[in-house]
Amino acid sequence: MMRKDHPLRQPAQRLSLALADLCRQGTTGAVLGLSVPGRDPLLLAAGHADRAGTEPVTPDHRFCIGSQSKVFTAVTALSLARAGLLDMDRPVGEYARDLRHGTGVTMRQLLTHRSGLGNGHALLTPPKRLPTRDFTFDELETLSLADGRHFPAGERFEYNNYGYALAAHVMGCATGQDYGRLLRDRVLDPLGLARTRLGPGTGPMASGYFRPEGATDPVDVSQGGDLCWAGASGAMVSDVADLLRWYTALRDGQAGGIGLTDCLATQVADPNPGMRTAYVMGLERRMFGGIPCWGHGGKVMGYLSAGFIEPESGIVLVLLTNLAEAANADLTATMMLIQSVASLALAAGLDGVE
Repeated sequence: MMRKDHPLRQPAQRLSLALADLCRQGTTGAVLGLSVPGRDPLLLAAGHADRAGTEPVTPDHRFCIGSQSKVFTAVTALSLARAGLLDMDRPVGEYARDLRHGTGVTMRQLLTHRSGLGNGHALLTPPKRLPTRDFTFDELETLSLADGRHFPAGERFEYNNYGYALAAHVMGCATGQDYGRLLRDRVLDPLGLARTRLGPGTGPMASGYFRPEGATDPVDVSQGGDLCWAGASGAMVSDVADLLRWYTALRDGQAGGIGLTDCLATQVADPNPGMRTAYVMGLERRMFGGIPCWGHGGKVMGYLSAGFIEPESGIVLVLLTNLAEAANADLTATMMLIQSVASLALAAGLDGVE
């Protein structure tokens, strides 16, 4: 007989044990947020904010969130479309007259990874070296041109970070405002997401590490400046409370006037093997413990994360981690551990649904 005070009997204790296990086996620190409708959010943390183990990580720490940035980019575009400032199905060249290629693709194709354009970010993403300066859109466009067109627009799905950089550029051209300003004014500030920004910001950051080829010591990329090349596709930073508020607002149709149903209007299959099974406007579908959820994972040097909504129950879960340097095999194992913890968190949340 299991004793009544066994930690597995209590969901919060089960999740705390899982986070501690995650830190022992793959991450430096981990923060989990779980929001169940009608209940106070559960915030848990384990591990450290630095690889030396001198600073415990807490829910107040901010993390680079990688491709979770794409959710914000897509929602900003949909908000502009709702305001009549952008047509998701018009060729982007009608807005951005300076483009050297891709003028015939649409915003909808960019945001669902069906543009077929070359992915300049794939030539820049640092498997060896870490970019340390700002890259202009013209430079990113040149890299995309060098990568060549992969297929005719709309033909199929192929994940493409450059497509989101192009989408941000088009939004700027359509409105005459910088994308970062549009993001703040239309999405972040109205929701009070003061600790979520595109690039570095204020507040304590959990440190993530990357070792460039030939370097003796790993580089701390926690301030986000070294992620300038990632832009609208992956350069945002946030904390667990802001992300819970963000996904809850998206669930409820209050993210810049945009909701989950707006994003789900265009759904495409992802034929590649892996955790993602489908993609819509800025959101991917993943299975956690056999339950389909919509949100996005984030992988960028030194950080792995996830933010997802289970539509039927309304549960929102966010998991943020920072890493010491890790080989690809280690990253794969850690991603599977994160998937397991997220599945456990969702199951705990479903147990608490009335």
